[in-house]
Amino acid sequence: MCSSTWQLRTQNSQNVCSKPKYKRQLETLRSLKLAGGQTFLLTPPREERRCLRLFFQHGVARLSGSFGDQYSDITLAFCGDPEGGWLRLPDDSNFLLEALTESSVELHYADQCPVDQDLVSQWLFDLHLVRHPVGSEARLVSLLQLLVSRFGIRRGDGYLLPFSLGHARMAELIGATRSTVTRQITILRKQDDLQFSDPEGSFLLSVRLMEASPTMKISL
Repeated sequence: MCSSTWQLRTQNSQNVCSKPKYKRQLETLRSLKLAGGQTFLLTPPREERRCLRLFFQHGVARLSGSFGDQYSDITLAFCGDPEGGWLRLPDDSNFLLEALTESSVELHYADQCPVDQDLVSQWLFDLHLVRHPVGSEARLVSLLQLLVSRFGIRRGDGYLLPFSLGHARMAELIGATRSTVTRQITILRKQDDLQFSDPEGSFLLSVRLMEASPTMKISL
């Protein structure tokens, strides 16, 4: 998967270019630097080269798709693997890469993609399992466990997830409302199962939360 287990990458990208410059240089682009929160439209340099492999030197990003006006920002995967992950760029929709931290990534275009290394298929399976438990609280725990297992780092006081996700984004991922996620985050904080570790909002999860079943009862 396009991920890194229990490893936090250094964030040191500089000299981020603007989107228009990226688009003009796409055919010769081999490396890309994005500031946290910046997005990049993934388009093939030529019509026949719709397969893309992402190699992350550092950082974590979210891959999203736009499928018409009704579904304009759907999370498809998360990326941050130095070994790379493959995806095929569709003909009739747009894929966006959103940096969740400062990121440096290489883009390698090809004519074909290995079927067993398809990034979107792998994450769609994982995200489907996240949405499977009954109850929004169980799905939220499942989501946090998934993200920490891919991108987190073990610390003496718990498990650090080195990027933040807004409540609306977590709501989209677990099929709940933003107010429901806010309420469950508040409960987790009161139970000392979740803390904000820095001003950017990175999460620190307790050992109890990471080792618990996703169906654990979250209550005051």
